[in-house]
Amino acid sequence: MNSYINYTRSYSYAAVKCLADPFGPMNEGALRPITVSAPEGSFLNPRPPAGGGPRAIICYRTFEAVLGALAPALPERVAAASSHFANPTFGGLDRARNRSFVAYELVLSGTGGRATKDGCEAMSSAFNASNIPVEAQEANQPIVVERFELIRDSAGPGTFRGGCGIRRDMRFLADDGKLTNLSERQKFPPYGLFGGKPGILARTLINPGPGEQIVHSKESREFAYGDVISFQQSGAGGYGDPLARDPARVLDDVLDDFIGIDAARSDYGVVITGPGIDLQVDETATERLRQAMKTR
Repeated sequence: MNSYINYTRSYSYAAVKCLADPFGPMNEGALRPITVSAPEGSFLNPRPPAGGGPRAIICYRTFEAVLGALAPALPERVAAASSHFANPTFGGLDRARNRSFVAYELVLSGTGGRATKDGCEAMSSAFNASNIPVEAQEANQPIVVERFELIRDSAGPGTFRGGCGIRRDMRFLADDGKLTNLSERQKFPPYGLFGGKPGILARTLINPGPGEQIVHSKESREFAYGDVISFQQSGAGGYGDPLARDPARVLDDVLDDFIGIDAARSDYGVVITGPGIDLQVDETATERLRQAMKTR
């Protein structure tokens, strides 16, 4: 996972450029004021024969380390940490086509909350990419995508919440299967800023449910014909105090199934009542609850 020095430079440059001069041309003049250095032989500046094939997993962390460091100086321009992404590969024998195969997956989730806006769902923050269409995978590989959805209550609460994590469950109709997982944020959640809370942690599971097997974020392992591999990505960090979020926005999030009624109460201090889809904010109870939460 070593990050070649040019890779380290690229995402450091990108972070500074996004904050300081997002609309100016990208040329030598834009980069000249920025110096990026790392000790030779280190994780961020390896020497041959150090491997660097899985370095993609590092780009978000490099990008967000710079954003986080500059947040106190440019609070109105930064975003909280994003969900990160899963970047695994699979291999095995395709029975239907009687051939070996290798499949690649990219599961992109939420971006961090900002000073004036919520994070986005199912987006890439540090580079240009998109989630691989279900149809493309199923048409070309022995894969059935059984779930591809937002994870409720995964986003970091804030005045402006982070984007939700993504869950993608893939059933493999392959023999002699091998998974090389490459994902992040299973131990340390994406950070929030200025009172915003972190998102939930990510998980990778084989056959989620009773008897599920946990897969480490940097693990290679075998899987059997018919196994389901579930990538459940972290939620992005929130921006600002969750108790300052407009209750109407919280209600919208409940109606859109981004968060549940219980999370509206516990994370945002917003009391939502009513039957079915006829939900509404109990303003008196909300004001009372928020005051109690602030006092605590």
